[in-house]
Amino acid sequence: MQLYDGLLHVAPSAGATLGRIAAVAALHGPQAAWELLTEVESRFDEYQPYWALRGVLARQLARPDLASQAYRRAVDLAGDPAVRQFLQGEAGFSA
Repeated sequence: MQLYDGLLHVAPSAGATLGRIAAVAALHGPQAAWELLTEVESRFDEYQPYWALRGVLARQLARPDLASQAYRRAVDLAGDPAVRQFLQGEAGFSA
């Protein structure tokens, strides 16, 4: 997590922000990460990795309704067919 903190200090980016949130999930659990994710939600409405991470965290929090919505949004935003297929598999549905 310290690496992401440093990266955000010198070169803030969407990827670094979400990477840090994923690190929080690994270290402190999905609820702590979910709280951080909701704080940045408005910045990432059109950013596919945000929705994929949201789907992962919602699934870990046993919120299948939110996970399904997030994965569907991530699939809709994915430009690469392989990424779409992967996300559909993670979500348990097909296009």
